[in-house]
Amino acid sequence: MTPNGNGGMLSSFMSEDNPIYKHMASHNVKYLNIFGVDNILIKLLDPVFVGYTIERGLSCGIKVVEKTNPSESVGVYAMINSKIDMIEYIDLTKEEAAAKNADGTL
Repeated sequence: MTPNGNGGMLSSFMSEDNPIYKHMASHNVKYLNIFGVDNILIKLLDPVFVGYTIERGLSCGIKVVEKTNPSESVGVYAMINSKIDMIEYIDLTKEEAAAKNADGTL
């Protein structure tokens, strides 16, 4: 009934037995535009971004901004075991939150 957070809603309705899945399939839905409701700056159905994602044959596109300091209360995307994953800021250690790339960016 309730998804488990970022991306959890996908697994909650992407089952052939789910009415939402059946409805999308019967209407030949090919793409979903999903966003966090807590992002007041989101551009709903950004045609340039959606088109860019589709044009390149990507299965997913994610818009992000660079963190400005380690203590920001925002989740981060990271490559874990060759897969991109989202980590909530509360799940990061202080060392992980402060980790930097070779170019000095967080």
